[in-house]
Amino acid sequence: MEKNNKFMKNIEMLGEKYKKEHLDCWNKKPENNWWEALKFFFYHSFMSGSRHQLSLEYYSFAIKT
Repeated sequence: MEKNNKFMKNIEMLGEKYKKEHLDCWNKKPENNWWEALKFFFYHSFMSGSRHQLSLEYYSFAIKT
């Protein structure tokens, strides 16, 4: 049960970070678009659990694809 709570808190934290980086300034920063949001998602999805270099390779591959 504690593992689920930790997981949910991490999702909540990332949601708040996403909101601050991409939604609060949506109209002020035209460069914040769906592509930046997708890169944010990929970065946080791939950077969990694997070796750092391997995670970066997966992230880079996803962006190029």
